[in-house]
Amino acid sequence: MMMMVMAFSVLLYLELNQIRMMMEIRNKIDYTYSIVGFFTLLTLLEHGYSHKTPNNDGKRLSKDRPEIFFDTRMIPERVVKNIYIYKSTKNLFAFLKETADSRLSITVTPCASDINWRVIFKRLHSNSQFESAGTPVSQSLALQNFSGDASNTYQEKEGRKGLYIVELEAITSETYARVYVTTTPDIDSIFPLPPADNHLNITMKAAKDVSVTWKPSLSSTNKIKYCVSFSRKRQFYTNCGVLAHFHGDAKPTLPPHTGFGFKEEKKKRLLRKSAKPIRSAPKGHIFYDCVGSKLSYTFKKGKPGRKYFINVFAINSTSNMSISYAGVQVKLKRNKKKRFVVKENKVQTLVIKRRKIPKLYFSLSRNVKALNLFLQACGDVMKIRVTKSKQKTKVIRSSITFFRKLVLKDLEAGNYQIRVSRDKKNHGLQQSLTLLLQDSSSHIDVPRLPHNAKITVLSNSTLCNQVTISWNATEKTQRYCVYKSKIPKIIPEIRANRKVQPQCIAVASRKKLAKLFCKVANKQKVFTETIDKLTPGTSYMVSVYVGLREREMFAYQSVFVTTKSYC
Repeated sequence: MMMMVMAFSVLLYLELNQIRMMMEIRNKIDYTYSIVGFFTLLTLLEHGYSHKTPNNDGKRLSKDRPEIFFDTRMIPERVVKNIYIYKSTKNLFAFLKETADSRLSITVTPCASDINWRVIFKRLHSNSQFESAGTPVSQSLALQNFSGDASNTYQEKEGRKGLYIVELEAITSETYARVYVTTTPDIDSIFPLPPADNHLNITMKAAKDVSVTWKPSLSSTNKIKYCVSFSRKRQFYTNCGVLAHFHGDAKPTLPPHTGFGFKEEKKKRLLRKSAKPIRSAPKGHIFYDCVGSKLSYTFKKGKPGRKYFINVFAINSTSNMSISYAGVQVKLKRNKKKRFVVKENKVQTLVIKRRKIPKLYFSLSRNVKALNLFLQACGDVMKIRVTKSKQKTKVIRSSITFFRKLVLKDLEAGNYQIRVSRDKKNHGLQQSLTLLLQDSSSHIDVPRLPHNAKITVLSNSTLCNQVTISWNATEKTQRYCVYKSKIPKIIPEIRANRKVQPQCIAVASRKKLAKLFCKVANKQKVFTETIDKLTPGTSYMVSVYVGLREREMFAYQSVFVTTKSYC
């Protein structure tokens, strides 16, 4: 009991005076605190608080009376203590070993942050006399230093009799750490035993999926469960570490009935209120799952081309202590870029949904004097560059505002690439590029658009249930088809404010448009048509398409019109 009292006095002295000899301070108030602490600890000892033997009584008392640990900072044996560590602050805890020539193990498991920790030994003499400052005569010896975010254990096969002080300091952020002390071989039963080969095996890797397997723990299988983590940023070497970053940490709390009324305790309470535990990682940065006794896992939520750090933890379901397998990192495969092959004499539409535009290719098996490339851009100004694939020889370079015909001259047999780029982000309803590649000597007919391919709304003829539109035609005999679509009223206003490029809906993208009628004209210069059976006060988008026979190919610039609400 006397050794326990001396141990508490030493620990109290280390905290109040930053590990300096108390003999240097002749402050009566601090001395009073030491005496009060002495008698308070004596009272606790009278109520049965002891580390004399590693039996279940010590474990039961620590669970029933958690305030004892917070007040004395004496680590009980064979009980996992979850300690909150402040950044750049040394946190001192102690374990009193009252017998010699027995094994000692001190295991510290950091969670949210890397930590520095070390073990200091103080030999206490039971026959020593208290100095004037109340400090027992003792000798201190630094035993071992540890650093990092992995679990480490300090061990002595024949531990000495005395006070073992554990000093912890957080490095990256404030964090919790788990401390476990034992003088018996039960550490092997509390922590799962790692397999001889603790490496992870990647058995399958695809663009979005990856499968991993591992060897079983050597511990009893009915007590062990496995959990897997996939992280985009880093490896995790402890299970509590990945959980801290996955869920975020909570502020430290004190059990009831703590404190002796010391002045320093008020500062500690204020420190706890100002604690800054880490927050949870952004959604999608960490994936965590427990698989029971299974020895494999397939992750199916990956993103192509992204790197992931994989960790597996074996957890003792009884003690909740865990070990980590050797982590591995893997980079998922990228999706194969789809080649958009442009074929001769075929109208094709490239629908652009993302910022990146795929490259377009076409091949020639012969030398060609001239190729006609018809292009219609809907939604944005597009830049076109045609090059020969291997030599990267420029064939032509141009920009497409709405519709254009390019002539590619003197082409040799081989592969060619069409690069498409945009000047700015599209604000239109749809963005697409319609292409038609044709040998200039071909006799296959192609429809034409007039120089002015705008649709005009005759405002004087707009009523509650009908509108009148007109558009220019060509002298060529062609087929013109009119479509309409009901749209929110705000869209025309947004377009007017943004001053976007001429908008059209490609033939391949007009699924939501309702076909009204078609007209075939020969040498007719202007069409004027009335659309009826409309809803009052409703906005519509009207589109016109030109084609030959039953096949429509190119679009006019769509127009927005709103019927009157009252007539």
